[in-house]
Amino acid sequence: MILPDKALYALRKYWATHHHPSLLFPGGKTSAQRHCSKGPMDRGGLQKSFKIIVQSCHIHKQVSIHSLRHCYGTHLVDEGLHLRAIQKEMGHDCPKTTALYTQLTEPAQQNAVNIINTMVNRLSITFFEEG
Repeated sequence: MILPDKALYALRKYWATHHHPSLLFPGGKTSAQRHCSKGPMDRGGLQKSFKIIVQSCHIHKQVSIHSLRHCYGTHLVDEGLHLRAIQKEMGHDCPKTTALYTQLTEPAQQNAVNIINTMVNRLSITFFEEG
């Protein structure tokens, strides 16, 4: 999986202020508990953090952490990334699994129209007039 430069930068900033001896995201409710934690943040802690972030972004739809995977796949399609590259990025063995995460959105459909028109416009076609 590719770690975007901006994400690496954010993780480095986080690490500088929340440094734990061995864990990137330690368990615990308080800063002191996280500093002494021997285990990673559990699923419940991650879900609570996600819920707080969603509320702070004023998102009112029902979303889950798993929704992020679907959105990520869909945005990669919208950006024109090849389906096999998306499959590799998402760690899927089967392209059918990748297809479940990607949806044909209006930008992707428009991109398809543009690509097809560009390809066909490169053809040299001569039209003969009847008469």
